[in-house]
Amino acid sequence: MRKLIVSSVWFLISLLIVGSNIATAEIYKWVVNGKVHYSDHPQIGARKVKKLTLPKLSTHSAVNVNPGRLTLLPETTLKKVAETYSVAITSPKAEQNFNGHAGNVTLRFRVSPKLKSGAGHVIQYRIDEQSSVDVKDLEVNLNNVDRGAHKLFVKIVDNQGIDLSSEVRAQFYVQRPSSLILQNLKNTNSAAPSLSKAKPVKGITAPPANPK
Repeated sequence: MRKLIVSSVWFLISLLIVGSNIATAEIYKWVVNGKVHYSDHPQIGARKVKKLTLPKLSTHSAVNVNPGRLTLLPETTLKKVAETYSVAITSPKAEQNFNGHAGNVTLRFRVSPKLKSGAGHVIQYRIDEQSSVDVKDLEVNLNNVDRGAHKLFVKIVDNQGIDLSSEVRAQFYVQRPSSLILQNLKNTNSAAPSLSKAKPVKGITAPPANPK
Protein backbone atom coordinates (compact mmCIF):
# COMPACT_ATOMS: atom_id res chain seq x y z
CA MET A 1 0.00 0.00 0.00
CA ARG A 2 2.82 2.44 0.90
CA LYS A 3 4.72 1.62 -2.29
CA LEU A 4 1.56 2.19 -4.33
CA ILE A 5 1.01 5.65 -2.79
CA VAL A 6 4.64 6.69 -3.38
CA SER A 7 4.46 5.51 -7.00
CA SER A 8 1.23 7.47 -7.56
CA VAL A 9 2.78 10.67 -6.16
CA TRP A 10 5.81 10.41 -8.47
CA PHE A 11 3.52 9.78 -11.43
CA LEU A 12 1.55 12.96 -10.70
CA ILE A 13 4.73 14.97 -10.30
CA SER A 14 5.96 13.69 -13.68
CA LEU A 15 2.72 14.75 -15.32
CA LEU A 16 3.05 18.24 -13.86
CA ILE A 17 6.62 18.58 -15.13
CA VAL A 18 5.71 17.34 -18.60
CA GLY A 19 2.66 19.64 -18.73
CA SER A 20 4.78 22.61 -17.68
CA ASN A 21 7.36 21.92 -20.40
CA ILE A 22 4.67 21.58 -23.06
CA ALA A 23 3.01 24.82 -21.97
CA THR A 24 6.31 26.81 -22.27
CA ALA A 25 7.67 25.12 -25.41
CA GLU A 26 7.08 26.40 -28.97
CA ILE A 27 4.15 24.56 -30.50
CA TYR A 28 3.77 24.01 -34.24
CA LYS A 29 0.53 23.35 -36.07
CA TRP A 30 -0.09 21.90 -39.52
CA VAL A 31 -2.90 20.21 -41.41
CA VAL A 32 -2.66 16.97 -43.41
CA ASN A 33 -5.67 15.59 -45.28
CA GLY A 34 -7.99 17.72 -43.21
CA LYS A 35 -6.51 16.52 -39.89
CA VAL A 36 -4.86 19.01 -37.55
CA HIS A 37 -1.54 18.02 -35.98
CA TYR A 38 0.52 19.61 -33.23
CA SER A 39 4.17 19.13 -32.26
CA ASP A 40 6.96 20.86 -30.38
CA HIS A 41 9.26 20.20 -33.36
CA PRO A 42 9.05 22.26 -36.55
CA GLN A 43 7.53 20.49 -39.53
CA ILE A 44 7.38 21.35 -43.23
CA GLY A 45 4.39 23.61 -43.80
CA ALA A 46 3.80 24.03 -40.05
CA ARG A 47 3.33 27.36 -38.35
CA LYS A 48 3.90 28.47 -34.80
CA VAL A 49 0.94 28.62 -32.46
CA LYS A 50 1.11 31.70 -30.24
CA LYS A 51 -1.00 30.21 -27.46
CA LEU A 52 -2.15 26.68 -26.90
CA THR A 53 -4.75 26.05 -24.22
CA LEU A 54 -4.16 22.73 -22.48
CA PRO A 55 -6.75 20.99 -20.30
CA LYS A 56 -6.15 21.32 -16.62
CA LEU A 57 -4.67 18.28 -14.90
CA SER A 58 -6.73 16.80 -12.12
CA THR A 59 -4.54 16.22 -9.10
CA HIS A 60 -5.22 14.77 -5.69
CA SER A 61 -3.37 15.34 -2.48
CA ALA A 62 -1.37 12.40 -1.18
CA VAL A 63 -2.89 10.30 1.56
CA ASN A 64 -0.74 9.63 4.59
CA VAL A 65 -0.90 5.99 5.64
CA ASN A 66 0.67 4.59 8.78
CA PRO A 67 1.80 1.03 7.95
CA GLY A 68 1.90 0.20 11.65
CA ARG A 69 -1.88 0.60 11.84
CA LEU A 70 -2.64 -1.67 8.91
CA THR A 71 -4.17 -4.98 10.00
CA LEU A 72 -4.20 -7.93 7.64
CA LEU A 73 -6.99 -10.39 8.35
CA PRO A 74 -5.93 -14.05 8.18
CA GLU A 75 -7.69 -16.29 5.66
CA THR A 76 -9.34 -18.27 8.46
CA THR A 77 -11.00 -15.07 9.72
CA LEU A 78 -12.38 -14.27 6.29
CA LYS A 79 -13.91 -17.76 6.08
CA LYS A 80 -15.24 -17.79 9.64
CA VAL A 81 -18.73 -19.20 9.86
CA ALA A 82 -21.53 -17.18 11.41
CA GLU A 83 -22.15 -19.48 14.36
CA THR A 84 -25.77 -20.13 15.31
CA TYR A 85 -25.25 -23.09 17.68
CA SER A 86 -22.75 -24.48 20.11
CA VAL A 87 -22.43 -28.27 20.16
CA ALA A 88 -20.63 -30.58 22.59
CA ILE A 89 -19.97 -34.33 22.76
CA THR A 90 -21.04 -35.83 26.09
CA SER A 91 -20.44 -39.43 24.99
CA PRO A 92 -17.92 -40.74 24.35
CA LYS A 93 -15.74 -38.91 26.81
CA ALA A 94 -12.25 -38.06 25.68
CA GLU A 95 -10.13 -41.22 25.43
CA GLN A 96 -13.05 -43.39 26.60
CA ASN A 97 -12.85 -47.21 26.16
CA PHE A 98 -15.79 -49.33 24.98
CA ASN A 99 -15.55 -53.04 25.78
CA GLY A 100 -17.68 -55.87 24.44
CA HIS A 101 -17.97 -58.50 21.73
CA ALA A 102 -20.60 -56.54 19.75
CA GLY A 103 -18.61 -53.28 19.43
CA ASN A 104 -21.45 -51.13 20.75
CA VAL A 105 -20.81 -47.37 21.08
CA THR A 106 -23.24 -44.70 22.31
CA LEU A 107 -23.00 -41.16 20.99
CA ARG A 108 -24.60 -38.30 22.93
CA PHE A 109 -24.63 -34.62 22.01
CA ARG A 110 -25.54 -31.34 23.71
CA VAL A 111 -26.77 -28.50 21.50
CA SER A 112 -27.46 -24.91 22.54
CA PRO A 113 -29.87 -23.35 21.77
CA LYS A 114 -32.39 -26.08 20.99
CA LEU A 115 -31.95 -27.55 17.53
CA LYS A 116 -34.42 -26.13 14.98
CA SER A 117 -35.03 -29.36 13.10
CA GLY A 118 -38.13 -27.85 11.47
CA ALA A 119 -35.86 -25.35 9.72
CA GLY A 120 -33.74 -28.15 8.30
CA HIS A 121 -30.98 -27.91 10.92
CA VAL A 122 -29.36 -31.26 11.76
CA ILE A 123 -26.50 -32.75 13.75
CA GLN A 124 -23.84 -34.06 11.40
CA TYR A 125 -21.34 -36.58 12.73
CA ARG A 126 -18.52 -38.52 11.15
CA ILE A 127 -16.26 -41.27 12.48
CA ASP A 128 -12.72 -41.27 11.12
CA GLU A 129 -12.81 -40.92 7.31
CA GLN A 130 -16.28 -42.41 6.87
CA SER A 131 -19.14 -40.55 5.21
CA SER A 132 -21.01 -37.99 7.31
CA VAL A 133 -24.36 -38.89 8.84
CA ASP A 134 -27.15 -36.35 9.56
CA VAL A 135 -29.37 -36.95 12.60
CA LYS A 136 -31.87 -34.96 14.65
CA ASP A 137 -31.64 -37.00 17.87
CA LEU A 138 -29.25 -36.15 20.67
CA GLU A 139 -28.38 -39.84 21.18
CA VAL A 140 -27.22 -42.39 18.61
CA ASN A 141 -26.45 -46.05 19.29
CA LEU A 142 -23.88 -47.73 17.06
CA ASN A 143 -22.96 -51.41 16.88
CA ASN A 144 -20.28 -53.51 15.27
CA VAL A 145 -17.74 -50.69 15.47
CA ASP A 146 -14.27 -51.95 14.59
CA ARG A 147 -11.82 -52.34 17.42
CA GLY A 148 -9.05 -49.80 17.78
CA ALA A 149 -8.79 -46.01 18.04
CA HIS A 150 -11.43 -43.80 16.43
CA LYS A 151 -12.06 -40.05 16.05
CA LEU A 152 -15.56 -38.57 16.20
CA PHE A 153 -16.33 -35.24 14.47
CA VAL A 154 -19.60 -33.37 15.14
CA LYS A 155 -21.11 -30.07 13.94
CA ILE A 156 -24.48 -28.48 13.12
CA VAL A 157 -25.42 -27.81 9.48
CA ASP A 158 -28.48 -26.58 7.62
CA ASN A 159 -30.27 -28.26 4.71
CA GLN A 160 -27.79 -26.66 2.30
CA GLY A 161 -24.81 -28.15 4.13
CA ILE A 162 -23.70 -24.77 5.51
CA ASP A 163 -21.99 -24.94 8.90
CA LEU A 164 -23.98 -23.45 11.76
CA SER A 165 -21.45 -24.27 14.48
CA SER A 166 -17.81 -24.98 15.01
CA GLU A 167 -16.75 -28.61 14.60
CA VAL A 168 -15.93 -30.50 17.81
CA ARG A 169 -14.14 -33.82 18.08
CA ALA A 170 -13.37 -36.61 20.51
CA GLN A 171 -11.20 -39.71 20.39
CA PHE A 172 -12.34 -43.08 21.77
CA TYR A 173 -11.30 -46.72 21.71
CA VAL A 174 -13.15 -49.97 21.10
CA GLN A 175 -11.78 -53.13 22.71
CA ARG A 176 -13.29 -56.34 21.36
CA PRO A 177 -12.03 -59.70 20.05
CA SER A 178 -11.05 -59.73 16.42
CA SER A 179 -13.56 -61.04 13.88
CA LEU A 180 -11.25 -64.01 13.22
CA ILE A 181 -11.36 -65.11 16.87
CA LEU A 182 -15.15 -64.73 16.99
CA GLN A 183 -15.51 -66.83 13.82
CA ASN A 184 -13.26 -69.55 15.23
CA LEU A 185 -15.33 -69.68 18.42
CA LYS A 186 -18.51 -69.93 16.36
CA ASN A 187 -17.09 -72.76 14.27
CA THR A 188 -15.88 -74.60 17.38
CA ASN A 189 -19.30 -74.40 19.04
CA SER A 190 -21.11 -75.58 15.92
CA ALA A 191 -18.72 -78.53 15.53
CA ALA A 192 -19.08 -79.72 19.16
CA PRO A 193 -21.38 -82.81 19.45
CA SER A 194 -24.64 -82.51 21.36
CA LEU A 195 -24.86 -84.90 24.36
CA SER A 196 -28.64 -85.02 24.15
CA LYS A 197 -28.43 -86.56 20.68
CA ALA A 198 -25.67 -89.04 21.53
CA LYS A 199 -26.58 -92.69 20.90
CA PRO A 200 -26.00 -95.25 23.71
CA VAL A 201 -23.21 -97.75 23.15
CA LYS A 202 -24.24 -101.40 23.38
CA GLY A 203 -23.00 -103.13 26.54
CA ILE A 204 -22.40 -99.88 28.43
CA THR A 205 -24.92 -98.68 30.93
CA ALA A 206 -24.99 -95.04 31.78
CA PRO A 207 -24.81 -94.17 35.50
CA PRO A 208 -27.97 -92.91 37.11
CA ALA A 209 -28.58 -89.17 36.91
CA ASN A 210 -28.83 -88.77 40.72
CA PRO A 211 -26.68 -91.41 42.36
CA LYS A 212 -27.31 -91.92 46.08
